[in-house]
Amino acid sequence: MGLSLQTLYKFFSAITSEPSYLSQIYRRTTLTFQTIQRLVKILEKKGFVKTKKLSRERIVELTEDGEILKEFLLRFGEDNEN
Repeated sequence: MGLSLQTLYKFFSAITSEPSYLSQIYRRTTLTFQTIQRLVKILEKKGFVKTKKLSRERIVELTEDGEILKEFLLRFGEDNEN
């Protein structure tokens, strides 16, 4: 699955520095739940997020590298909006 910058931008715009449930991320963005699940799986393999299963839900948390990537993507997105 190729990841577009737009998809990454939407995901990182929706995730906070605090751990988030996948459903919370889904409600904050226009991405499909399936896309978010696949994206989290890829980002976890690359070391940008870590996940924990809590009951029936999965919690996503940015790693230090994920925080850096988020900052870059959000800056990049702001520059391209102007």
